[in-house]
Amino acid sequence: MQGVSDAPLSEAADSSCFRDGPMTTTEAARYSGFKSTAATRKAHREGKLVPIGRRGGTGTHMWSRQVLDSFVAGARGARSTS
Repeated sequence: MQGVSDAPLSEAADSSCFRDGPMTTTEAARYSGFKSTAATRKAHREGKLVPIGRRGGTGTHMWSRQVLDSFVAGARGARSTS
């Protein structure tokens, strides 16, 4: 396999965003393949993506991997079933 051995990995390849627990908006955007959080926030405003809650009740939105997978697959109003 050819490649550049010292090339940095993309942020999506960062294993910290591939976890089963809740993800912050930044982690969710990265996991979904977005360059910034703007697309995740826009999808939420448009009702296409629903967070599982807020960290500490008032902090950043938290997202489940299941909801993000549904959203990326094209489901409208992706919601967690748990």
